[in-house]
Amino acid sequence: MVDMEMNATTSGEDTIIGINMVAQADEIPSGTMDPQLYRALTIGDPNYGLLLVQSNISSIQQQLSPQGNTVLHLAASLGHHHLVEPILVDYPELFRATNSTGDIPLHLAAASGNLSTVNSLLRQAKQLRIFRPEALVDGNSEKNTALHAAMKYHHYDSAMVLVKESPQASTLPNGKKMSPLFMAAEAGQLELVKAMMQNGSVDIQTVEGESVVHAAIKARNLVPDVLKALLERQSTYFCVYDEKGRSPLSYASSIGYIEGVCYFLGRSGYEAATYRRDRDEDGSFPIHWASKRGHVNIIQEFLKLRPDSKELLDYNGQNILHVAAMNGRVDVVSYVLKKPELAVLINQIDMEKGNTPLHLASKGEQARVVHILTWDKRVNLEIRNDKGLTALDVAAKHGYWTPTFQKRLTWLALRYAGATQTHQRNTSEVGENFYYSERVNTLLLVATLIATVTFAAGFTMPGRYNSSDDHPYKGMATLVKKRMFHIFVLSNTIAMYTSIIVAILLIWAMLHDLHLSLCSIKLAIPLLGISLSMVSLAFMAAISLVVSDVTWLATVVLIIGSVSLLCLWIVFLPLSFPNSLTHRVSRYILRYPLHLLILATEKKKK
Repeated sequence: MVDMEMNATTSGEDTIIGINMVAQADEIPSGTMDPQLYRALTIGDPNYGLLLVQSNISSIQQQLSPQGNTVLHLAASLGHHHLVEPILVDYPELFRATNSTGDIPLHLAAASGNLSTVNSLLRQAKQLRIFRPEALVDGNSEKNTALHAAMKYHHYDSAMVLVKESPQASTLPNGKKMSPLFMAAEAGQLELVKAMMQNGSVDIQTVEGESVVHAAIKARNLVPDVLKALLERQSTYFCVYDEKGRSPLSYASSIGYIEGVCYFLGRSGYEAATYRRDRDEDGSFPIHWASKRGHVNIIQEFLKLRPDSKELLDYNGQNILHVAAMNGRVDVVSYVLKKPELAVLINQIDMEKGNTPLHLASKGEQARVVHILTWDKRVNLEIRNDKGLTALDVAAKHGYWTPTFQKRLTWLALRYAGATQTHQRNTSEVGENFYYSERVNTLLLVATLIATVTFAAGFTMPGRYNSSDDHPYKGMATLVKKRMFHIFVLSNTIAMYTSIIVAILLIWAMLHDLHLSLCSIKLAIPLLGISLSMVSLAFMAAISLVVSDVTWLATVVLIIGSVSLLCLWIVFLPLSFPNSLTHRVSRYILRYPLHLLILATEKKKK
């Protein structure tokens, strides 16, 4: 649609009198429009009829805007219905004229949403007997009809007029294979859908295999009136499937449309067959789709109406807990664990590879789900699948030497829960040596930096030294009796010596003995954590000491330092403790830091 300039300032009378169209008519080339005429159409000059009579334009069809719009296109697009009728009377052939994009004036009137202009075009065309039904079904270059244009720009009153004139246009697909009926269902326009459905049976397949009823479900109306109207008109919509093989109920379950699900399950003759019949190409039932997408409220609805739906299995023999664990749906997993009647699902193995929900969560690196499952006493950590692998074996199987952080957290959650690894890693010693060599170099660099910093801090004490010759403690620190000074000295000393010990351990680890490297790193990492903590504590003590006269500032420094230390311990504790903790107290100590780490690094689910 061409954009119109509305900044003309001259009056309609001045516009008419000042035009000498007789002299200029032969000078205007084809495909252009006289500026004065264009401006008059733009501002909707009410004396346009007089203008045409006085100017004696011999070929109005050649008066075209840069986008190929005729005078009728311009009047229709701007909603000047008072110009539409006189133009049509004098030039009826313009009713079917097209612009550069194949739009007739009715397209532009419908797209602009001016109902009076649409009515004027239709009424005058009928009076002149130039109206043909084909005008309402003809498409532009994108195969959009006038009804498509009205629906595209949400002008539903104009759309209703066009539907009444030509009901068959409601089901015509455009270039994107989208019909006006599909658009009305997607927009949740009940009256339009009812009017369009009067045309009888319609093609149910539209955009990318998605049906009209799927479009209505996507609209998510709180009251599914559109859905009801479609299904009452054509019951075969119950059996339509989209490109993913989802039935309407499966689709509603997948997007969390609880009102639609309740409507489907509440229909007589449909509820009984739904939970057993509606399966997609993977064998997933609607309740599986709800579990896959994490919609607990829909699962509750299924279990309330059909409690035996908990036994439904897809083609892989997986129940809803398998699906939720594999896709990291924490809410669904937590819900299942809280329901005693669903306890049978917890350790159930699938028919494909004998995996439990814990196996699938471990394989999918769903650390948070694994963490929740391992804290439930009913979860059996020792169950092996058809390949003889426990959940920990599965977690350690792929990418052990270059694991993602989520895989590492998954592995730690299982190890801290006391899970055992029955299969040894099948890796080459060369690869292991290279992996540990990289870790040793990194840790050694950190330890060396800490030793250097703490050594320098030992000779640059906070405050100053007593330099007076007559002072009994000449050469000693002036703040030596302050409590914070004591904390600084002790923390700095511990940090220095632990970092030196770490450096020595890591030097031993560089002797290319795999067992020695592993033992050295296990000892070095906890000591390095202590060293980093002591460096932080020493810094906090030193700063608060030198600003102790300003109470609020010293307090702020202590608060910031304490919070930072807490964060450091939360991050470092799960990585520095032994891999397997059999004592329950140790598990409780590490449960919350590990949980916070998982929450902080968890990938957002779609």
